[in-house]
Amino acid sequence: MKKVGRIRVLKRNVNVEVEKMIVSNLKIQVNFLRQVDNKIVRYMAGIERINIDMFVWSAEP
Repeated sequence: MKKVGRIRVLKRNVNVEVEKMIVSNLKIQVNFLRQVDNKIVRYMAGIERINIDMFVWSAEP
């Protein structure tokens, strides 16, 4: 089950699909992160740590 959320990275809003996420100490650890904007970014290996200002879940339509 994937959830669509909005993450604010470096003063910039990014729409993402996140799978199996853990939030702790203003960090998001994800095994799968895909930007659903005009660009596509994939993290294929291991867990990526991302410093964030804000993370907001939004329900999938």
